[in-house]
Amino acid sequence: LPPRCTSAHTRVWYGEHADDAAGHSYFQLQLSNIGPRTCSFFGFPGVSALNSHGHQVGRPATHYGHRIAVVLKPGGTAHMVLVVVDAFVICSHPLKATDLRVFPPGQFHSQNVPLATLACPGTSVLQVDSVHPGTGIPGTTIR
Repeated sequence: LPPRCTSAHTRVWYGEHADDAAGHSYFQLQLSNIGPRTCSFFGFPGVSALNSHGHQVGRPATHYGHRIAVVLKPGGTAHMVLVVVDAFVICSHPLKATDLRVFPPGQFHSQNVPLATLACPGTSVLQVDSVHPGTGIPGTTIR
């Protein structure tokens, strides 16, 4: 595998709201290689919800699926599916979250992505799978 993608050469973003189903919303989180060299990701991102003051609300996202490796050429994009469970199904007094804090797989510097959701104190309403090749949004690219 090529070296891991570095935070300086990674941009995190999300595509259009994907789908809703029985108390769950699905979003495509995107990781784009904005650097000059081919690099790789392996495994799961770290994802948590933040309030308007930048403080974490609730527990970080749980992981599902299997870890896989993805190789990205410069300008390439990979994706992960983020599931947001309806907070009212889990707790009676949800708190507002304004952003997601995302640590791409293998990185120690996070990037914030605006996404208004509701979170529950002491538990997680977020689930995220492993990184997958491609944008997850046909015809979309960062460049």
